[in-house]
Amino acid sequence: MDLLGKLAKYGIEVRTIEMVGEAEINAQAARLEKPMFWNYGRMAYGAALHMAEAGMVEGFICVTSFGCGIDSFVNELIERSIRNKYNIPFITMTIDEHSGEAGFNTRLEAFVDMLRWRSLNEDHIPAFG
Repeated sequence: MDLLGKLAKYGIEVRTIEMVGEAEINAQAARLEKPMFWNYGRMAYGAALHMAEAGMVEGFICVTSFGCGIDSFVNELIERSIRNKYNIPFITMTIDEHSGEAGFNTRLEAFVDMLRWRSLNEDHIPAFG
């Protein structure tokens, strides 16, 4: 779907979990009540919370290929933590072989528009309403 290319056209600077150091990831993941079994989940959770706490992002786009399995569990855990602790907008984009690009583009454009409007007009409004 060329997500990174589309975000670049919107002038959005992208940060990914690979851009966060292992120490920062581990520090955030250690806050979980129990250690996370999945390495990907630990990395995603730790990186997302580090970026939120450090004020590095204005919104999160979570791209997943399935709405089930560990992705759904980890994505939900991240989204709840982000919304509850940091008040940062969050969207999950689920794509698979049946996903249409038009719907993907519409959701992405709406999310970017919301981020821009929010930062210009209502910085104090919670991400969930």
